This record gives sequence, C-alpha cells and structure tokens, in this order.
Amino acid sequence: MTRPEAAIAILAWVIIAAQTGLNISRDGAPLDVIWSQLRFFTFLTNITVAIVMTRAALTGQRPGASLSTAITVWITVVMLVYHALLNQGFTPDMIDFYTDHGLHTVVPVVTIGWWVMRAHKGSLGARDAALWCLFPIAYLLYALVRGLIGGTYPYFFIDPTRDGWATVGAWVAAMTVLFFLVGCLYAYSARLLTRKR
Repeated sequence: MTRPEAAIAILAWVIIAAQTGLNISRDGAPLDVIWSQLRFFTFLTNITVAIVMTRAALTGQRPGASLSTAITVWITVVMLVYHALLNQGFTPDMIDFYTDHGLHTVVPVVTIGWWVMRAHKGSLGARDAALWCLFPIAYLLYALVRGLIGGTYPYFFIDPTRDGWATVGAWVAAMTVLFFLVGCLYAYSARLLTRKR
C-alpha cells in the first residue's frame, strides 16, 4: 500500500461520506440524497479522485501520466469555479463549512500537491488536454438531460430557465475552454518538471 495515495483516498472518502451523512440527516431518504448529489460535478470528481487513489493504494501502482493529470485538471477546475463563481456570499454552518471546503478546497489542493510531487507525468501536450475535456463535456450533457427531465439544474450557469439556452451555450463553451487551458497548463508544467528531474 502506497501511503500518500492511501491518505488522499481516505481523506476524500471521509469528506464525501461526511457530506452525504449531513445531507441525509437533513433530508432523509438516503438513496434520494445520493442520487441528488450525483448531479454535481464536484461530487463526481471527488469520487473519481477517491477511486483512482484507492486503486493506487491497493495495487501499489500509481496511475499513468494521462489519468493522473486528468483527475488533477478536473479537481483543479472544481476548486477554481467554486471559489470564483459559486462561493460568493455562501456562508455554510460550522460542520458544512468543513465538508464544503473539504470537497472544494482540501481534496483539490492535496491532489495538486500529489501531482507535483509523485504523479507520473510523461510527455503530455494539447492533444491530451483536449482528451481530458471529454469527461466535463459528458458531464454537462448529463446534467442538462437530468435537468430537463427533473426540472432541477445543479449550477446556475447551465440552467436554461434562468437566462435561456444561448447563455447556457456560452457558459458551456467557456467551461470547455477553461478545462482545455488548465489541461494545457498542466501538460506544459509536466514537461518542465520532467526535464528538471
């Protein structure tokens, strides 16, 4: 078992479980709560990080360069979007404060640190960055379909009932560009770090 990966896996699972437990304590119906949480990119990405790190910890094999960087790109954007767009004026209760920032700040920062210090990096480029955009694009389509069926959208910027489909399209394009640019930044940084080593 590799300790850094195991530590990140445990941290991520504990935070996910704590937030889920809090939501269940307020809303009841565990399956409904879990299904509701799976509308959010934050939860899906934290779960992905937890799964990848768990597998690495159990097998003793770190994920390859592309997967390592992909999960780091996704969780980085979770943190950036939360602090830039979603956390404005939001003041959660004491326990929620810790779980909320655990999902949006702690797990991202720890994952970024792991990527810098331990992740395989290899030779990555813009093509990889474009490939890493497929998961966020698939998520956006999934979230929109769920919203159309259930009438509830996880984020204001993909809610067509708020500002119309043209605005949603602009936000989707902007988010895709953001993921691509962050991916390119990591790909370039990977090359620099590989050369230094």
